[in-house]
Amino acid sequence: MKQDAADLLQKGGTDGVRDRLDQDIGKATGGNSQSNGTQNAGAGQQQSSPQSSGTSSSPPGGGPQQQARGPGQAPGSGSQQARTGGTQQAPGAGSQPGATPKPPRFKLHAFDAITLSTKPHYRVKGFIPATGLVVIWGPPKCGKSFWTFDVFMHVALDWEYRGHKVKQGPVVYCAVEGGPGFNGRIEAWRLHYAARFHGPVPFWLIDVPINLIKDHKALIADIRMQTAGLVPAAVVIDTLNRSLYGSETDDEDMADYIRAADAIRGAFNCVTPIVHHCGIAANRPRGHTSLSGACDAQIAVARDDTNNSITCTVEHMKDGEANAVATSELKVIDLGPDDDGEPMTSCVIVPVSAAAAGASTKPGKKLSPLQVAALRSLTDCLTDMGKVPPASNHIPSATPCVTLDNWREYLFKHSVINAKGSYREQFRRLHVALKNVGEIGIWNELVWIV
Repeated sequence: MKQDAADLLQKGGTDGVRDRLDQDIGKATGGNSQSNGTQNAGAGQQQSSPQSSGTSSSPPGGGPQQQARGPGQAPGSGSQQARTGGTQQAPGAGSQPGATPKPPRFKLHAFDAITLSTKPHYRVKGFIPATGLVVIWGPPKCGKSFWTFDVFMHVALDWEYRGHKVKQGPVVYCAVEGGPGFNGRIEAWRLHYAARFHGPVPFWLIDVPINLIKDHKALIADIRMQTAGLVPAAVVIDTLNRSLYGSETDDEDMADYIRAADAIRGAFNCVTPIVHHCGIAANRPRGHTSLSGACDAQIAVARDDTNNSITCTVEHMKDGEANAVATSELKVIDLGPDDDGEPMTSCVIVPVSAAAAGASTKPGKKLSPLQVAALRSLTDCLTDMGKVPPASNHIPSATPCVTLDNWREYLFKHSVINAKGSYREQFRRLHVALKNVGEIGIWNELVWIV
């Protein structure tokens, strides 16, 4: 070592000696740097060595100390790496050259760029929106499943529904409740309307149990697999109770159920009607109120035991008026004999005039022929002109009303009262009598059927 230093001193002076010393020190410390690195990183400390220490010292002769550098390393580069914590990364490193920026997930729409769409947003105008969740509710055996099946067969076949415009689309019907017996309803419907349609119908039935919260992803995938490339316009769930493996009153279970139903809506951009039962009080859908808050439309179905009429009333609709009413009755259809030779029957739901349904009286209430005719005129007036007024403590919720003047005009048209006689007194006697027996309600010039 001494001889080498002397030779170097003779050949290159003090600078040559200093370079050789730096190389020897680097070799001596380089072997330990790798083993010490893990310990230093774990302890959160930086090892100090002659070539990395921040302390400045002067070698013999008073010149500044140089840091050790490897072959081909520029002077001063070692200290630069120490200050920056290692290898520097070039600006933009890690991104592919020329890569397209990822579009934002949540797009902002400028106020001035927002315009009104004039495209109709309905599947059945006045009853069923084009997309969203729809709750169709009522007590057991009231005919709500018959009505739901009937209205969505009209959607599948592009048939106008009782004077309401229809936007055609394929339908998937999940008959989770009473699935095996649903074939009879389909056969009855086919026989009743046999003369009106021919060829394939874009309607599919699922008649096996479904746990909607758990199975909705598989349901979406199976629908896509089996509908021959057609995207359903409606996926009906009949009923909520049979497709919810949880509690209807539990907020978390109901929230999960709503998210599952909404996932189906989002997958197909369709409407998802949910057939549901009512509570004990029979004044709202059973279970947690979040269901009514989340739905885009809610339809109440009620059956009148005195005449077996079935009335469907749109209670609320987010993007439309809630005043549509459909009055129906069940018609028995003979399906032919079974294998034992016994007759098989089922039912279809058919329209019935509102006048005929409204003219029925409750037990113990006898109306004169003139009063019956007046009540029928009122039901016709409500069907044509009825609107649900703003919420009031004096009028039942979601009840269509007309003005007394509107009703009186219909009485003139039906020749119930004589416009040339004392029609004001005739009209007063009629509406006072009907109100006294509880057939109608009157408040602030509005009238409705009780």
